[in-house]
Formats: sequence, C-alpha cells, structure tokens
Amino acid sequence: PDNEPLLFPFADTSATTSGDFAGQEITPSKASKSAKKVKQRRNPLFVKPLSPLSKDICARFPSELHDYIVDFLHNDRASLCACRLTCKSWTASSTYHLFQNAGTIHVDGKKNLQFCELLANHPLATCIARLNLESHVIDDRFEGGPDETFQFNELEHFSRFTGLPRLKYLRLDYHHGDELLPSFYSALAQNFSSVTDLELHSMHFTSFADVLRACRALPLLRRLALISVVFRGPSTFDREMYPVLGELVDLVVDCPYDLDNALFCQWLASQSSICRLALGMLPDRESIAAPLSAAMCAVGPCLEHLIIHELDTTPLPDFSPAIAIRTLEITGIRCHEAPGSTDPAFIPALLAQIRSRVIQRIAIVVRLDTRADLDRLDWQRIAPLLAGLESLRRVEFYLSAHKKWALAAIDEKLRPRAYGLRVENFEGRHRYSLGRFDC
Repeated sequence: PDNEPLLFPFADTSATTSGDFAGQEITPSKASKSAKKVKQRRNPLFVKPLSPLSKDICARFPSELHDYIVDFLHNDRASLCACRLTCKSWTASSTYHLFQNAGTIHVDGKKNLQFCELLANHPLATCIARLNLESHVIDDRFEGGPDETFQFNELEHFSRFTGLPRLKYLRLDYHHGDELLPSFYSALAQNFSSVTDLELHSMHFTSFADVLRACRALPLLRRLALISVVFRGPSTFDREMYPVLGELVDLVVDCPYDLDNALFCQWLASQSSICRLALGMLPDRESIAAPLSAAMCAVGPCLEHLIIHELDTTPLPDFSPAIAIRTLEITGIRCHEAPGSTDPAFIPALLAQIRSRVIQRIAIVVRLDTRADLDRLDWQRIAPLLAGLESLRRVEFYLSAHKKWALAAIDEKLRPRAYGLRVENFEGRHRYSLGRFDC
C-alpha cells in the first residue's frame, strides 16, 4: 500500500484499498477539490491521470489482457502490489501471483502429464507452493476404463515434475498395490527438495522404514502426515533404517493398517525435536498403551500441541510426561446408544493426566445422535478437572449435532469457570491441522 500505483488506463488511483471497488469513485468534498486543483496548477510535473473505466466497460475488458499484464510483471512484485485495477477479474487473477501461491493445485491421475507440460512451458509454474497429486490405480482398473492413470513408479512420469523451486507443501494420494521402486525416491529427492510439508495418503509401503527413506530425500522436511498408509511387510528395527529427522517438528499418524506399534514408538522416542503430535487410529489398540507410554517419556517434555483421535483404549497410554503442552484436542468421541460408543470415563481419565502449567486451550470433538446423548459425558468429573487448570483460557466443543441449546447446556454443566467457552458445529471431517491451536 505504500508503493506508488502504476497509471494504467483502467487504474483507479483514488482508491485506498484493493477490495471489490469496481466502478466506484471516491468523491472528496468541494473544499478538498479546490485545494487539490491549486496544488496541481503549481506543480509543473503534474499529469492528469486517466479516469477509471465504468462498470460496463470493465466487464467487457478482456481477461487475457489482465493475464498478459500479470505475466509481464510477475517477477516485479513491488509493481504488482502497487497496481490497483478496478476490474474484479484482476483481484481474482492477481491473488495467484501476488502471494506466489497457487493455492492447492489438485491434479488427478489422468491430468498429471498435462500438468507436467504446463510446468515445462509456463514460467509462472515457479510460483506454485502447494501441490496435491492423486493417482488411484486400483479404482481406475475396477471401473474398467482405459489404463491411462499416472504412475508414480515410472521414472518418465514422476521425474517430469521439475521447475518447482518454491514448492513447500506436497500431498501424494496414490492408491495402488505395487511396491514403490527406487526411481520414486530418486525423483522425490531431485524434484521436491524444497518441500517442508509432506502428506502421504493411501500409499503402500513395505515397512515404516520406507516412509523414512522418502523423508530423508527431503532435507527441509518439518511436517509429516501419514493418513491410511498401508504397511505390507515384516519390519525389524535397525538404527540406520530408522534415522532421526532433526528438522521434523510436526507429526501426524493415522494408520490403522498393519503398522508395527512397537517399532513406530521406538522411532518416535528418538524424535526429540517434535513439538506437535497428532495420533489417530492405530492397529492393535489394546497393545499400544505400553510402547506409546514409553515414547511419551522421551518426547513428552518437548510437546507443545497434542491431538488424540480415537485412542480410548484400555489401559490408557500415559500422557502425563507432556508437561509443556499448550493446546490439547480430543477427537473421535462418540456418544450414542449403539455399540462402539466411547467410554464416558475416557475424557476425565485423559484430563486427569494433564500436568502442564502452561496449557491454554482444550478442544473436544463429539459426535451426537440425539440431544440426550450430550448427558452421556461424565460432566461431574470433567467440570472440576477443567476448572483446576489455572492457565486454561478457552475450552472448545465441536458437535456433530450442534443446536442453539448446546451452548447453554454445556455452559450450565461447566459452571463455575474462569476460562472462555466456545461451542460450534463439527464439519464431519477429521482435522489434523494443529495450526489453528497455535498461540
């Protein structure tokens, strides 16, 4: 905003913001108009700017010209930020370039090769910061369609993702049944070395060591998310195959299929740099308590943010070593009459383990079927446990059946309290992003 705006024939230099001001004119008072005219007459260098175009003319203005201007100035961000055009199409188009972030580019299996051609021919591809690649081989074959699905294993495919120097976020959703070849790891190291945030969905690995092999190809990796990843082979712990990822600070694991809990927790215990941890459904839930408790003794003192999803196991893992957590989220709580309902004692038992004196926010995600299901929670134990956390600033409840009565009902059950209360709808999806809990 401090830069001088460029004078395009369709630029509104009188506007002070870059919102939707298409066709609007700011009319100053008569006194300010006369004073401005006097100053303009005294200034021999003054050139009267062209008046902005009307709404009708702007609406007919070709969008290709906007794109041409952006292409011409995409390396000059100062000039781009100074341009304030009256057309709404400029606002939408310039967002792509001003922030050098194309949002999350979602490319499915049959368009990956077209996207590779775009990377090779379009200079603005270097601005992409988030990329979502999807290739569901099994689904495409089941539907009986032509076998044109993009193959991550084929070197001539995956190695073509070049020219992405600013890429920070990479999501690979590759539903297949074949073992990943060495060419996959080499292409990952060659083309995606700038990635700091990696998400793997529905991918098949022989063991957890293969996941770490992919992570070692990304030297700047700070966040790793494993969602529904399948491990199909036996595993043995080898220190060289399970290295410490020194830059990793954010870990999300929701792998209910064949993950060796003991080996995973043994590796987790070596990751002393992790400060954000989200643990979801794990296989052999009854056997996870002991190895996870041992891992928490090692990483717990460094944790600042913790998400626990559907870990209402018996016995409950020991989370008391997490003495520095500032935010805690408990998700996957099911309150209904049908089998599979969460034990009412789970939330109080987990809250009783909190030893942190700096915890500021607690979020609880609950699925309800009826209004009466809310009473299934053990409020008589939950309320005093929350009230005993002196540093607690806010408690948030996300409900699948949120109505106007929910806030009043929960407010009544948690009195008296010194923290703020927030009750909202749960959007029907498991959220593992810890960013919203950062203080």
